[in-house]
Amino acid sequence: MRTRRWPWGLLSAFALATGLSVLLLPTGSSQECRDAGAGTLSCIEQGTTLLSVQGAGVVPVLLLPAVLCLVPVFAPLRLVAQAAAVTVVVFCVVSALSVGLFYLPVGIVGLVLAVRRPDNADPLDQQPAPVVRPLS
Repeated sequence: MRTRRWPWGLLSAFALATGLSVLLLPTGSSQECRDAGAGTLSCIEQGTTLLSVQGAGVVPVLLLPAVLCLVPVFAPLRLVAQAAAVTVVVFCVVSALSVGLFYLPVGIVGLVLAVRRPDNADPLDQQPAPVVRPLS
């Protein structure tokens, strides 16, 4: 059975925005203090991002949920959508101590999209049942 493509595309865009936010927004701070002379300290506090701490090697990991959510867009089968959703949830669980919890809404919405009724089961799209008349 086929699935709708646009919700998965929207979910992929949300996962991409989540990844970019985690990558570029300050997630920590560092403080550097130096002796300014005469017994005083000069301290500078700076915000740190995941990109500045971990480097560019973390980018493919952060893009993985967005790419997984794009798979049902190009292969709109229900089984493919279910596999993509389960894989995103597994990603959330495995990476829960680092970035996985940021992607938990993506995983939950992906599961909902994957297990909902197929498009052709929509009662508004179905043909009316034939009327059976008794023989007289």
